[in-house]
Amino acid sequence: KNGTSDIPSDGEFNELRDSFTVWQENQGSSAEANCSASSYPTDIQFIEATSLTSSTRVGYDFLNPAQNENLLLFQDSIWPHSGTSGIILALTTNTYNSLTGEIFDSDIEFNTANFDFTTSEDLTTKTDLKNTAVHEIGHFLGLGHTSIVSATMYEQAVTGETKKRDLDCDDAEANTFKYPAGQENGYCTPTADCGFCASPDLLSATVEIDVTGSNPDSTT
Repeated sequence: KNGTSDIPSDGEFNELRDSFTVWQENQGSSAEANCSASSYPTDIQFIEATSLTSSTRVGYDFLNPAQNENLLLFQDSIWPHSGTSGIILALTTNTYNSLTGEIFDSDIEFNTANFDFTTSEDLTTKTDLKNTAVHEIGHFLGLGHTSIVSATMYEQAVTGETKKRDLDCDDAEANTFKYPAGQENGYCTPTADCGFCASPDLLSATVEIDVTGSNPDSTT
């Protein structure tokens, strides 16, 4: 709920809402033929929490599953991931079942401690929040990187870049493949072209966690 001091007022929240809308509408770049929402139908929907959270916990809490939240977190004070402070604009952490592919939890951290973020209305050459957020939401959905330079899911971005604000046809196709309208998720034989999206295995066991003891005074 604290947002980021990089962006005045509450502008960052509108940028994030718009970023989710890009994937929900699945609208690719008009510069490419037949790259439209009608060509790549998806029924993925995002529901915003009724109130903003004060939680800063990244990752899945297996002991308290009901307390988990999908966070969008601005790390204004310090970037907590050692060795990546000057090279990582943002980081998405997914917790998922490797057998079924089910995503339990997804959290996005923005590295506002080391990069100056700005909104779509700001024409200065800073780090565009929507450009970064749309890319990270692709990971939020379970998508990996692509080698297509024009695509939103291309792994690199430069200062002032805005091309990832909108989807490339490759991104829209991937979204439809993962979340086709009115159908089960798409799968194929794992190959480089397919993105190694293997079909799920049957879940034959469940994880159970028991607390056998605790030491609330311990610092380790």
